[in-house]
Amino acid sequence: MSVFEGLVRIDAETMDARPGLATSWQWSEDGLTLTFNLRDDAVWHDGTAFTAADAALTCMIYRDDYDSALAGLFALVDAAEAVDNTTLVLSFAAPDGAFVYNAASMPMLQAAMYQPLWDEFVAGEKTISRPGASIANWIGTGPWQVSAIETDRVELARFNEYWDTPAFTDTLTLIAEDDSAARLDGWKNGDVDVLPVSASELAGMWNERGNLFVAPSATAMFAAFNFHNPANATSTMMVDQSLRAALTMAVDRERYSNDIFFGFIDELAVGTIAQPWLHDSSLRSPERDVEGARAMLAAGGWYDIDGDGLLEDAYGNKTDLFMIVRINERPELLALLTGLQADWAEIGVRLSIQPLFDDVFDVRWTQGREYDLIAYSLVNYPAFNEFDLYGSLWDIRSNTRGWNPGGYYNAGVDAAIQEWFAATDPDAMKAAAAAIQYGVNEDLFGIWFGFPHDLVLTREDVQGFNPDIFLYSQNSHRWWRGQGAPIVATPVPAATPNASPVASPES
Repeated sequence: MSVFEGLVRIDAETMDARPGLATSWQWSEDGLTLTFNLRDDAVWHDGTAFTAADAALTCMIYRDDYDSALAGLFALVDAAEAVDNTTLVLSFAAPDGAFVYNAASMPMLQAAMYQPLWDEFVAGEKTISRPGASIANWIGTGPWQVSAIETDRVELARFNEYWDTPAFTDTLTLIAEDDSAARLDGWKNGDVDVLPVSASELAGMWNERGNLFVAPSATAMFAAFNFHNPANATSTMMVDQSLRAALTMAVDRERYSNDIFFGFIDELAVGTIAQPWLHDSSLRSPERDVEGARAMLAAGGWYDIDGDGLLEDAYGNKTDLFMIVRINERPELLALLTGLQADWAEIGVRLSIQPLFDDVFDVRWTQGREYDLIAYSLVNYPAFNEFDLYGSLWDIRSNTRGWNPGGYYNAGVDAAIQEWFAATDPDAMKAAAAAIQYGVNEDLFGIWFGFPHDLVLTREDVQGFNPDIFLYSQNSHRWWRGQGAPIVATPVPAATPNASPVASPES
């Protein structure tokens, strides 16, 4: 995203769609045709003009390349036509309002480079993937162009013919480093100027000198209820609304906000739709109320019948709950879950947490399904894309390509998801997203843990840092380093790659 650009840009604060390589776009009334009007002044790094033919080929590659990671975002595109150099027309099998946000923001590729590869068949398949291909050959339209490649870093140079504001610095080095301690040492030693960090990495950093930028993120943390656990006396134990409501009421969100996140989290945020342009901020998780939670359980028929400190219902179910989570989840979520055990013990609920390696975790939630809750952290696309998390059509028990790990069913939420699919107008999309958020909170889908903030460390001489809630690398050319007045800024990286990038801009 430092080298390439999309047809649209994602707004750095709201995650709404803004003009990028496209100056505007229009949906047809039936939502089956989307027309993009493209810039006439954008050029590739080799000096040739960006045209609609580049964009049309890109859409087909993303849809049809057998190695494409974005096929799902382009699946509803029937055809892509370059009407002229600045007009792209996409035809859809069904309306897809999220396309503008999630798909049109993806990097555009140069047809001159990829058309020859696309025209060849490899083992009977269409693909642009080739053995030995190097990103040193990448040609984009973005503010940076690749100048050198090493095994652990990419050297970028400012593209002076960039159609928008050029980069504030001459060069940018992006370094891939998996080890957290090594990343922090690089920053402490001055080898790294800009470093995204997590709250768990701050504990040993308070005595260091530098700048910490904090901003809301598009990340949500939650634990979904399992409404069909075959290990319980009745598999549908979690359908009991009094139990679900009491569990969320007993969570000490203030504690983990202070102790684990140092306050850098919106701990009362509801749901998983963290995109600011879609999030309903009026919905809030309850403040902790232990007595209220106990009373709610009693009213629901939960009592400690045998004196073991755990509650039972009339069907023989016990409040002896099991939660699964990936062992490599973000450390803050794992620490939060540990604290949850003490919170729920106060209302007569025992929680056993089972961190699992990926392969075991996948088998457990897709096949065995013996758990009461399943915890995740989720990084959002610019538009809502988690219909398979909430929709009953994507129940993993009946749909092997689904998600919905707890078999959640709510007719109103299902209807709102269908309204989301049919919407192309932003106001209609917002209304459908609001209905989804209200529905999964009213008929509680899971325990909401809130939206952790994004944190970026900079060296003292980096006087400001301009944020981007989608991907901080999308606006890396707007990072600022100099001796002038500090820029008032709040950073927000969104996606978390396998190798977390660190960066060193040089004046």
